[in-house]
Amino acid sequence: MRLEEYFTNDFIDEINKCLRETISQKQEKSYIDYNILEEYLKNVLNYQKNYRRKNKIPKIVAPIQRERAIQISLEFFKSVDEEFYKKALAILTQQTPNISTYIYNINNIQNYEEKNEYGINKYSQEPSVISDRGQSVVHIPIDGNVCEISDVYNIIHEIAHTFDFTLTDTAVHQLGITTGNPNIINRFNKTRDLLGESTAIGFEYMLSDFLQKRDKVFQRFTDYEKDKRMSSSAWHARNASCQLLLARLIESNKTGRVEYKDIEKIVNDYNISPKDAYYITKDSIGTNMMFESRYAISYFIAPVIAQKDTISIKKYLERVKKDDFKGAMDILGTETVGIKKLISMNKEKNVYQEGITK
Repeated sequence: MRLEEYFTNDFIDEINKCLRETISQKQEKSYIDYNILEEYLKNVLNYQKNYRRKNKIPKIVAPIQRERAIQISLEFFKSVDEEFYKKALAILTQQTPNISTYIYNINNIQNYEEKNEYGINKYSQEPSVISDRGQSVVHIPIDGNVCEISDVYNIIHEIAHTFDFTLTDTAVHQLGITTGNPNIINRFNKTRDLLGESTAIGFEYMLSDFLQKRDKVFQRFTDYEKDKRMSSSAWHARNASCQLLLARLIESNKTGRVEYKDIEKIVNDYNISPKDAYYITKDSIGTNMMFESRYAISYFIAPVIAQKDTISIKKYLERVKKDDFKGAMDILGTETVGIKKLISMNKEKNVYQEGITK
């Protein structure tokens, strides 16, 4: 099919309609220099293209009991640090004030709108941490009566999300929606907004190392999970980059719209096929650009977190809690191209200056 057969007038109208939300996000998230983020995402995307050409690993399924999955998760946290272990144990056994944990078989859930006593959904079809009104809910949905190794990764990921926020952070929804409760100081942590997934995925990489050292039989599972995460990062980077590129066209065009000639120029400049251009655009326009960006940059940052010693990880988490992006990056260091580039650009552009706590 030719380009004009993919990018019909109706589809171009759909693109423009969806991208208004992206532009609105850019205006709301004024603490981010999107020229930097776009450049960073392009770097991630280039790395991911090379990675995916060389690596394709089939999924392997091995059922384990739910209790065993929780036990492995706790053994992992204990291997990292006693404090992390105690926090994870308290969260998983419902002993942490302000944090509720629900592990459930999604096939048994009849009503996903059911709320807990704080008005937060008790169930979700995806693993997640939802925070509001000074409370947080950790969701660990399981597809069946038994778990898989992937569920252990989900447990680690979601519990790790609780390591880099404070109780005042839980007064604000993850997208920054305030509650209006006069007894709670609402605070939107900009650094955590950007680095939250990097932290959680960093713990996933640490889990892979733990499982491989524990038993070589886990090698096949950990290779698959790491491949899945890298592939996911590539997907998010592609979507976010596409949105930023198209949004910039809207902002620069006198018409305030993306036109067919713009799409044609992108296809030629980036040397991609009409079919690829269509599916990339179709995938990206219906997604949340900041959500995509958080996952995309984890490609560079998460592996560095996983390589750090416990003291450094704790210091990094404290800087994230204090909304100190520069401090968090300084602790991780500049060993990787991505972090070095991001830090140098931040220094040059003075990004994240607002709201940083020393």
